Amino acid sequence: MQLNLQTDRKKIRLYIEQRIRDYPDYVNEGPGDDEAPISLITAAYYAAQSGYFILVFDTRPNADPDGEWTIHHAETTMLNFPKWATVYDAVVDGKTATIRTEDGASIVAKNNDIDLDLIIGQTITRVVEELRAEGAFDSLPLAPRAFIVVEEFDGNYFWPDYKKRKTLGRIKR
Repeated sequence: MQLNLQTDRKKIRLYIEQRIRDYPDYVNEGPGDDEAPISLITAAYYAAQSGYFILVFDTRPNADPDGEWTIHHAETTMLNFPKWATVYDAVVDGKTATIRTEDGASIVAKNNDIDLDLIIGQTITRVVEELRAEGAFDSLPLAPRAFIVVEEFDGNYFWPDYKKRKTLGRIKR
């Protein structure tokens, strides 16, 4: 069983770029009012059971990571990665899986000895940081102190550190 995070990384990046291009200023499939500026972007994922990446724009004035993104699963907000769940189950069941990380390294997981949530979370975080550094989010209608977080559905990964989320995660630095 194999998982290629180099390929998945590219898909996530293209997906985020497309969501930014497609962002309408009149209908937001996320928490808050449609016309309000974006206060928080949640780049979230789930590897166990279903395997997906989701990008949710939160326009609530005092938006904060409170789990609201979890009720905004829609065809337009999600990118499915069923192989994540397959590999996750295999690793948890003690089977062997080979994971090609985003930098090309290969990790052989045996007997649940790796943290797949961490590896996927770090991959997504690097994509988000790269896009932020390139100014990819700047075309969105952002609130002045808008920030972005990366969050795993069960809380097994969160970036940046929760206490520093509004400074280290700030979109325009």
